Amino acid sequence: MSAVRALRREEMSVEMHVGLYDGGVGERLHGVIDRLDRYGAYIWIPDERYSQALPKRERGFLTRLSYEDAEGGAMWSEPVVTEELDRPATGRDMLAYWAWARDAKTAPHATAKAYLQGARTVLNHLSAGIDTEIETLDVEAVIAAFTTANHGTRAATTIAQYTSSFRKAVSGFLRQRGHDVPGTVRRRITLPDGRSVTVIAPATETGEPVGATEEKTP
Repeated sequence: MSAVRALRREEMSVEMHVGLYDGGVGERLHGVIDRLDRYGAYIWIPDERYSQALPKRERGFLTRLSYEDAEGGAMWSEPVVTEELDRPATGRDMLAYWAWARDAKTAPHATAKAYLQGARTVLNHLSAGIDTEIETLDVEAVIAAFTTANHGTRAATTIAQYTSSFRKAVSGFLRQRGHDVPGTVRRRITLPDGRSVTVIAPATETGEPVGATEEKTP
């Protein structure tokens, strides 16, 4: 199934980063081998959308793959995936999140549907559209501009429904990314190789608040 070379049992080790097809035939995923037993490998799949009450690094799920499936092409070695916390979240990311929440049933279908419709409608009135950065967005200013632009062309109740859904969609999306979680803060830390990255950490930990330092070029 994969163009890369399948892993053999003797090549596998705990903490190895791998690519795999879930269940041997399903979705293509990236994960880390958590443990190995007599019959197969257990792989931790990081996924920030799961277990939103937990710190981001602890979100995900464990899946199992037999050695037979792995050696048949369902699992292979992959490089470490670069952390994406430093990439500003966009409206596109937000829409993808609520579409996933709807399909995965982590949010009521009607709620996610309303958030998607409201967010897409409001974002499409911005110059950058769904590629607008969300984390620094002045939500209330956007809502005010949308309301003014649509006055007289849409019913007041429709405008209110769209803007309310947009506001809640943004709030819920940012919350699952670690914003406004009691006791946590996004901080900039410096790695041993000199690079700076953003992490979500307990507010009591030391570290510069995001934006206080500039990243060094790797």
